[in-house]
Amino acid sequence: LVGKLIDNGLPSGDIVLLSPVRHDQSVVTEPIDELQKRGLSLTQLDDRTLLKPPPDTILFSTLHAFKGLERRAVI
Repeated sequence: LVGKLIDNGLPSGDIVLLSPVRHDQSVVTEPIDELQKRGLSLTQLDDRTLLKPPPDTILFSTLHAFKGLERRAVI
C-alpha cells in the first residue's frame, strides 16, 4: 500500500503508519525490508519529524500519540 501511494506521487512524509502498540512491539517491523528496497526508512513521529519529516521517510506513531494530528495518508 505504501508503495502504491508513493508511486501515485504522494510524498513519503505525508504517510504515517499507526499502531495500537509501540514500534518495537508492533508487526510493522516486518514490512521494513520492502521500504528499504524503495530507499525509504521508518521513523518515529515526534515534535521534530511532525513539522519537517526527513526525506524518504515514512512516519510511525501509536494511535494514542497521533490523536488530533493529520497526514494525507494514515495506515
